[in-house]
Amino acid sequence: MLMPIVSMNKMSMNESVAASCCWRYVLGVHEQYPEILHGGKIGTTYEVKLKLKGDYAVSGVKSGWLALPYDVAVGDASRAIYYDANLDDWFWQDGGKVYLKDNPNLLDIVKSPCPHNDGSCSYYEEVPTYSQDMHIGATSAHVT
Repeated sequence: MLMPIVSMNKMSMNESVAASCCWRYVLGVHEQYPEILHGGKIGTTYEVKLKLKGDYAVSGVKSGWLALPYDVAVGDASRAIYYDANLDDWFWQDGGKVYLKDNPNLLDIVKSPCPHNDGSCSYYEEVPTYSQDMHIGATSAHVT
């Protein structure tokens, strides 16, 4: 008895898995349309990333300011600050140590409070990064 010869070629996601696993084309009487397999939808997804905005992008924000619960003006944000564990306070070196808790009037606070984790922060803007043709919200397990 003769055995059939099977040839397998590597294919990209779009050629193999997506076409055979995520959707298929249905031939209707008057139209051809995709049918989504395994639930969900095929569409564009995006991820939001934070990026320094405006003058903060030009001057920079030293990382110590992100540990404090408020936003400071560009002039202060570009200065390096340090943490003193003994006093549980942040300071900058300005000839001598200038402690921020003892001298809050030295800071130009532009927003308080701020967790520094979204676009409402004075330092950051939200920038969406797009990916196309993803299988979103599948209702059953399959290879994506």
